[in-house]
Amino acid sequence: MRLALFLKILAGVACVVVLVVAVVFYLTSGITKVGDDFFAAVASGDIDEAYGYLAKDFQAGTDMSQLVAFLASTNMDDASETSWSNRSVTVSTGTLVGTLTSNDGRRIPIEVDLVKENGQWKIYAIHTEASGPSETAGDLPSEGQQVALVNASIAAFVDSAVAKDMTGFHDHISRLWAGQFSVAQLDEAYASIFTLGPGVQTLKQLAPVFSEPASLSGEGVMEIKGYYPTQPDRFWFGVKYVYEGTGWKLLGFSFDIK
Repeated sequence: MRLALFLKILAGVACVVVLVVAVVFYLTSGITKVGDDFFAAVASGDIDEAYGYLAKDFQAGTDMSQLVAFLASTNMDDASETSWSNRSVTVSTGTLVGTLTSNDGRRIPIEVDLVKENGQWKIYAIHTEASGPSETAGDLPSEGQQVALVNASIAAFVDSAVAKDMTGFHDHISRLWAGQFSVAQLDEAYASIFTLGPGVQTLKQLAPVFSEPASLSGEGVMEIKGYYPTQPDRFWFGVKYVYEGTGWKLLGFSFDIK
């Protein structure tokens, strides 16, 4: 009798598990279709169609030629199969984690972040081990890659400071930040750097020193703090990056000279 009752309970639990899995697959079917269709379009050579699956912010920071170059450099342009081992959605965001299998049998770990635009799922970012700054989805880039990111941001900032016009810096930052602040607002925010003149170009010849290890928040924002060894005062900086499109893009920048 007890055995029969136990089997009934076990059967009930199994039914609940099957139902939960079915619900998860139903709720995430929209994002998996976008991921599958994007890589199918890439594999067929239809870059115009593939580009249409990208979010506006992704497109704003990556044109079609850059997308083609990124896909080729990461071996994602020859996928014969997509397999998603993990999928999650909120009201307006989604994430796919899985593997691409190329026609020659190579398996490429991948993460795809999605957002909802006008009721449709669009790809906001693509991470893979071979994509440079994001060695593995969800991980910090190496220290050498962090240095390269900071140097590129400092160079864009310095060039704009010397020109007394933040247009170039505005083009460098993430589309998320650029959508919130105009060039005029950046000019006003960083007006104090304009008074330093051409001498600020010295920063481009120096290597940054990190004052503490980089951190990664639960929202995927990487923060780096440090200084450039200028004399007699040091140029201290704080930068924030978010993974957008195919790489890390600047989300925040502060500085102090002391």
